[in-house]
Amino acid sequence: RIARYLDAALFESVIAAEVRSLSACGSFDRLFDLFAQLLAQIVRYRWLALATRSPSHFALHHHPGNAESAERQARAALVLPDDLRPLRVVDEDPGNESEGPEVIVCSVPFGGAEIGQLALAPSQSSERETASLVALVARELGGPVRIATLMDEQKSLATLDPLTSLRNRRAFVDAMRVEIARSQRYELPLTLILLDVDHFKSINDGFGHQAGDQVLAALGRLLAVQLRTPDLAARWGGEEF
Repeated sequence: RIARYLDAALFESVIAAEVRSLSACGSFDRLFDLFAQLLAQIVRYRWLALATRSPSHFALHHHPGNAESAERQARAALVLPDDLRPLRVVDEDPGNESEGPEVIVCSVPFGGAEIGQLALAPSQSSERETASLVALVARELGGPVRIATLMDEQKSLATLDPLTSLRNRRAFVDAMRVEIARSQRYELPLTLILLDVDHFKSINDGFGHQAGDQVLAALGRLLAVQLRTPDLAARWGGEEF
């Protein structure tokens, strides 16, 4: 009996240390990818989901043949809005089962507050200790999640224009170096559009700079909606995009 208790304590300490080591990931995307790889080695499940509040993230690990049911069940378990798009990790580590035992949902705490929730749908063959193991990793996950989101925020501040939420000039130039190199290597055409707001000075003079900022922010939202996923949009400077 003592040996069993010692084995269990050692196992839990090793798992907790592995989860805490994810603090070095540097981004939420990378964190969830490595976390899913870790958990898939020790727990059998149909899908795994992690949701955070501020900033809002929804990450989902599921089998290729189980995408629709996994997302539907994860959204229901975590009570997520329909417009929050999931970050997906898709491979054959989770089971390809649409139904199974009841979903396990645990709070992810940090600094005495809940910063997110972890949900796991056990497979039919899951062990009895699955619920306690999920609770353990959820308790240890708060620190890595907080550090990863802070790193993402810092990267965002360095690369995004705060007014329009588009790339800033520096980030756009860096991205264009890659696109130009790709165009030259594969001999593909590359299109660049430069546009500005007509009579923008008259908007600032007649309605104030706050109204001008609202115009620029609205144009940023319009570009983000209209462009295709692979297109790059940036604020070049002033009212130029």
